[in-house]
Amino acid sequence: YTGLDADLRGDDARLDIDTRYLGHASQQRDFNYVAHQRGRRTVCNLDANGVLAGESEKTLRGTIELVHGCKGSVGSEQETVLLADERVANRTVPVILCDEDDVAGNHGATIGHVRPEQLFYLASRGISPEDAERLFITASFEEAAINAPDQRTRASVTRLAAARGIEIEEAVA
Repeated sequence: YTGLDADLRGDDARLDIDTRYLGHASQQRDFNYVAHQRGRRTVCNLDANGVLAGESEKTLRGTIELVHGCKGSVGSEQETVLLADERVANRTVPVILCDEDDVAGNHGATIGHVRPEQLFYLASRGISPEDAERLFITASFEEAAINAPDQRTRASVTRLAAARGIEIEEAVA
């Protein structure tokens, strides 16, 4: 589990949360992010991207509170989840609380399985459903490595992938 409770009090304060996750086997992932936007022209971006495989479960609670007095503020929640197995359990709970007029609050989620025609296409090229799942998981690790903010984080993503038997190309890492 991981969580954060942030209080954006100063004018023009900013919070960017960028979460990448992988759930596999019977792992459970639990995220709880709360941002209170109090200052004027504050910005909160909550982005989460992940893959759920096996019998894994994930809960993501994201709450953005646009408090009275935070005029000109923007709060945004976005999540993309690839459900790589029928047995996974995904819970996404976006909440935007608003007590101010001149603000923008947005949330959206893209959640879904690999389409049957995509699996058929891959199967017609000799890729089994298990190998297809591995491709999607590898792509998730590679995307996290490419977008890592620094070399230390990139190395951590590479080590985590290697612990799962996934080799990230050196050009990516």
